[in-house]
Amino acid sequence: MKNNHKTTIIVPVFNGEAYIETCLECLINQSYNNLEIIVVDDGSTDNTKKYIELYMEKDSRVLLVEQKNQGVSSARNKGLSYCTGEYVCFVDCDDTIDRDYCKIMIGYMNENIDAVVCGVRVSYNGEFTEDSPYYSTVSGEAACLNILEQRNVSGFIWNKLFRTSVFQLREICFPEGLIYEDLLVCYEYFRSVHSVQYIAEALYHYKRRSGSLCTNYDNPRRMSDLIEIIKIMEEKTLKNQMNLKAFIFFLHNSLLRLNNYFIRSNYIGNDILFKKCARFIIERIQVLNGELENVKIKY
Repeated sequence: MKNNHKTTIIVPVFNGEAYIETCLECLINQSYNNLEIIVVDDGSTDNTKKYIELYMEKDSRVLLVEQKNQGVSSARNKGLSYCTGEYVCFVDCDDTIDRDYCKIMIGYMNENIDAVVCGVRVSYNGEFTEDSPYYSTVSGEAACLNILEQRNVSGFIWNKLFRTSVFQLREICFPEGLIYEDLLVCYEYFRSVHSVQYIAEALYHYKRRSGSLCTNYDNPRRMSDLIEIIKIMEEKTLKNQMNLKAFIFFLHNSLLRLNNYFIRSNYIGNDILFKKCARFIIERIQVLNGELENVKIKY
């Protein structure tokens, strides 16, 4: 693998003193050396900054960017504004990556490939699972369909390598104030590129923690923001037969996800919100099924 392109790793962190050392240790010890490691401290109130500064002294490739607490989307956008690498990837502060993550991912990048997607190793309560895509090269549009159909672990931001220029030219940024921000960014990025490479290696190590946002089912935004995401995704989805089918599949899965959130929630106020959100999704399924019939007739 002859690629030696400068690559930026963006790490957003908020009160991550318990994890940031382990994360930064795996980043500075990557087998690929031409790296820029941008750590965005999103207004931490613990000792996160001190640990980052220790690694800045240890490795000149580590850069600290500070901001007031504005959320993970704002932190990632801030990191992108400082990014000078030709390629860029994102690592959460409580996760790690394989020592050869950058080397392998960058090795697949060439003039015909615009993004590389690897598998994910998930740890939760001492148990481990792996979710890896089939090795394949697909078009950007096919990668969008994979997101809608939940194939090839495509909806997450942190198991992918991107071209920085696509973010800049297409003005792609993370939507601030919304959950599921990575889903939208991946979808928008894939819509903007020619081809995506999936590889089977589970190189990203994701730690699912109790008490984190992804396990907090009482947060009503998990339901209300899902509806906002659906609206934006529908607006960006081409209305041909294949895309309509995939988007309707996405709506059915969203309804299941919504139901899962509600069942696991202990917040009584989610009752009315759940009914409102479920009604919206069901109505969109009915409307789009009608549009799909019209598309079939045209064919």
